[in-house]
Amino acid sequence: MTPQIQIHQVLGQIGICYEPPVWTIHSAPADLDIQSPAAVLEIHTIPGQLEIDQTQAFADEGLRTPLAFLQYEASRARQAAAQGVAETADWGQRFMHIEKGDPLPQYVMRYRERQPEFLPTLMPRPFSVKIHYQPGHVEIHAEVQPVQISVRPQKPQIDFQPGQVHIDLAQPPQLQIMTPPVGQLLDERV
Repeated sequence: MTPQIQIHQVLGQIGICYEPPVWTIHSAPADLDIQSPAAVLEIHTIPGQLEIDQTQAFADEGLRTPLAFLQYEASRARQAAAQGVAETADWGQRFMHIEKGDPLPQYVMRYRERQPEFLPTLMPRPFSVKIHYQPGHVEIHAEVQPVQISVRPQKPQIDFQPGQVHIDLAQPPQLQIMTPPVGQLLDERV
């Protein structure tokens, strides 16, 4: 039998324990001051205007202002005078030329032939009342005041504890060498 040397080895083991770093940050809120003055607001209203002119409608009814009544009657009088002069001249011409026929019966009957005219009309006549409306409006003036913001930040408080790494020998290395007994080695040599 041949002698054998036996080697038995156990590797060492390292134990590592890691503690992470610890950060503590405390940040107080900033001091914030906001001032917002009220806006200046001005509102002006201009009312609408409604004008109703019934002069023509009243005139159709015979209701006129004194000046308008005098002007209307003066116009009618001028027209009646002009018509009377023309009619008288016409009848004068007829009587001058009596040889063409006797105008006297026609002259006597002239008022009999005239019938007063009656025309039914709407009172007041359409569109005799004049209406004018000017709409009003609103003027709005707003002056916005600026917002005043004041900020005072607070410094953060930071606390830092560094992490640690602990290393230890969890299992020491071992090496065992076993030789055969000395008696066996010597016996075989002899």
